[in-house]
Amino acid sequence: MDSRRRFFFLLAILIALGCRLSSEMTPAAPEARDGTAILTPERDNVEHGTDESALVQVLSSVPVSAGEFIRITEGGEALLDFGEALRLRLFNDTEMQTINTEPAPGASGAAYVFSLQQGGLTGQLTKAGESAVIETPGGATITILGTQFFVVYDPATGETTVGNFDGSVQVDDGSASFPLGASRQVTIPGGVPEPLPVSYVQFEQQARSLGPVAAVAALQPEPPSPTPTFTPSPTPSPPDLVVAGMEVIGEPRFESQPSGIALGQVIRVPVRLTVTNRGTRPAPVFQVGIQARLEQRDMPLCFAVAGNAEDCFPVTDGPLPGGESRTFEGLVSLPGALAGSTVQLAGIADFCVRDRNVRDFCQVQESDETNNQFFAPALELPSPPAPDLIISSITSTDEIFRQRNGEFAVPVAVTVSNVGGMPAEIFKVSTEAITPNGQFLFPFTVGGQQDVWYPFTSAPLAPGASVTFQGIVTIPDRYAGLIVQLLALADSCAAEEFAEPTCRVVEGDEENNWSTELSVRLPVIVD
Repeated sequence: MDSRRRFFFLLAILIALGCRLSSEMTPAAPEARDGTAILTPERDNVEHGTDESALVQVLSSVPVSAGEFIRITEGGEALLDFGEALRLRLFNDTEMQTINTEPAPGASGAAYVFSLQQGGLTGQLTKAGESAVIETPGGATITILGTQFFVVYDPATGETTVGNFDGSVQVDDGSASFPLGASRQVTIPGGVPEPLPVSYVQFEQQARSLGPVAAVAALQPEPPSPTPTFTPSPTPSPPDLVVAGMEVIGEPRFESQPSGIALGQVIRVPVRLTVTNRGTRPAPVFQVGIQARLEQRDMPLCFAVAGNAEDCFPVTDGPLPGGESRTFEGLVSLPGALAGSTVQLAGIADFCVRDRNVRDFCQVQESDETNNQFFAPALELPSPPAPDLIISSITSTDEIFRQRNGEFAVPVAVTVSNVGGMPAEIFKVSTEAITPNGQFLFPFTVGGQQDVWYPFTSAPLAPGASVTFQGIVTIPDRYAGLIVQLLALADSCAAEEFAEPTCRVVEGDEENNWSTELSVRLPVIVD
């Protein structure tokens, strides 16, 4: 016997027993025109106990006779108890289809499926893994996975409302499913009315006194009319300067600047700093500053703002009224030695320049002297830049001629450029030629140089700078009448057996030191 037929069989037994007991105590319950059961408010408290897997207890105002529907009328109330799994309390003016204990699609554990036609009820799922599935007249299903809930259907509006006090609710309107969290209330169709009643018991009390439909309506009282409030004028307060915000607004970059006798590297960081006066009285003219926190030590930095009267610690152009702000945009300079490290910048309002005669509170006496500092998020500085040498040009400067020893002299000019971000230390240049017999190294002689094979730079080559070597490349006369391809190499290690792989200059790119090929036709020797 399947569970639905078994349920109806047991229900019929319970009803028959209820009728026998009630005939000795009260008149029989009236029948509805459609033959369904009607529960009236007369008190007989009939109890039946049979199988815990089905309907085992019906406590109602009068004995129950059931057909396809269960109805509660005339102020009645009924408790349906399914053992330790599910209890339902039906309130007056409620009509519900008979419960089906077959699992619903997608429901976990044993599902109790019922369809509420009007009125309302409360429910308790007390056994782990159980669920209740409510079928709404509009075709939606609501799955309850919790402990205490209520369901109300109002046929006048066509809305089903479910309030869930613990666990979760999932609604499927036929097109898609969407979950609602714990302690939520859903109305189909419509939104999510708020608030839920304070407790499950409170809703039952409202349902008894007002009726279930009215109890749901009572959850949404009319908003109270706003009452005008008197806002007193603010009491004047001293200035209070705070750094409202500080942010890096561009990429840090390396620059060279004179430092003693050599070029020093600095890192320029574009920064925007905003100071607000949170008091009501104006703040007199003051300065701002930026510091770097390094190992719990604060180092003042130069914050250069274009057009400002101060070079490193910008000053306001006048008093700052209460409630207003001033923004400073400029470049913060950090030592190049910090490249590749992480620093934390701090902006300071009303900054004290220590080499000046300032008071304990600097320029502005504030209501709070402890909130002038603002720490920005940690800033990762870029790794130090490296030099990068390239042969930017190799050109022929004059006609090829034969020297006294009979070898050919090819006049050329070789220009080397440093396209990196750091100076390149002293280096040398070599020349080679691609001949029909292979590629060979040939001397590159430049006037004024001691080495007849390799010209050297005389000083470090600054970033963006170039140096040109003009001289002759010597090629043996055995290549007379042939075309050879001349090549120049910057930062050459030629003839240096124990040189470092990077030669003299450690570059950002060690693969771009060769020049392009310069095609040269050597003269024919006429005896």
